[in-house]
Amino acid sequence: YWLREFCEEEECRQLVRWLVEEGLARPKLFGERLERAVYLRELGNSYYKESDFRRALHCTLGAVHCLDFRPAEQLSHSELQREQAAGAMLPALSNLAMIFLKRGDWANAVLAADLGLRCCAKLPGDTGLQRARLLYRRALAKGEPGLIRDLAAARRDLLEAARLEPASRELRESLERCTQLMKRSDTKHRVAQGELGEVDPCGSELPQRRSLASMPSPEAAPAPLLDGKVRLATASAVVAAAVLAPLLFRLLL
Repeated sequence: YWLREFCEEEECRQLVRWLVEEGLARPKLFGERLERAVYLRELGNSYYKESDFRRALHCTLGAVHCLDFRPAEQLSHSELQREQAAGAMLPALSNLAMIFLKRGDWANAVLAADLGLRCCAKLPGDTGLQRARLLYRRALAKGEPGLIRDLAAARRDLLEAARLEPASRELRESLERCTQLMKRSDTKHRVAQGELGEVDPCGSELPQRRSLASMPSPEAAPAPLLDGKVRLATASAVVAAAVLAPLLFRLLL
C-alpha cells in the first residue's frame, strides 16, 4: 500500500526484485522487518551523503516496503508494535521527502511529507520537531515553480513550522521570502488584469497609459521559494537537482 503511493505497479515489482537480488528481501517476522527497515534507511542515508540520490531513493523505498504491513497483519499487532512501526516509518518518509526534493520531484515530496504528518498523528509524545521538518519540506516543494505551486499553502506550512520551531532562522527567512513572492505574484496578476498601472521599483503605482509601452512584458519563469540551481526535467524523467538552497534542513537521521 505505502510503496504504491510513490511507484507504479511495474516499478514496485522492479524494486522488490532488486531487494531480493541484493539479499535485502523483506523478512516475515515483525522484529526482523523493523531491523531491515532501519538498515535500509541508514544505507540510504549513506548514499544521500554521497549525493547518490538514485540509490538513496531505492534504499529508502525499500525501508518503506519493509514497514508496509497488510491490514490483516496490522490487526494482529499490539499497540506497542503499531507505535514502533509508525516510529520507524516516520523518519523514512521524512528522508523520502528530502530525497524527492533533491531529485526535483515536487509532487512526491509533498506526498511523502503528507504521509509523514499522518505518522506523527499516530505517535504519542512530542513530535513537534519531526512535524516542523515535514512541514518545511512540504513548503519547499509547494514553493517551486510548476503545476503544484501553491505559495499560500507553502506560507501556511511555514507559519506552522515556525510556530513549532520559533528559534529557527532558516524558517523565518523562508517565510519572509515566501511572503515577498506572494506579494510579487499578486502584483503581476493585478497588472495583467489591468487593475494596476506600472509599478516602480520603490513600490509606488505609476499612472496607467494606454500605449504598448504599458503592456506587461512576457513573464519569466516564477521564482522558486528558495534560491538554488536545479537542473530541468528531461522529456522522460525528472533529473536530480544539482544544488538546492542552503536553507534546507539537514536530512533527518
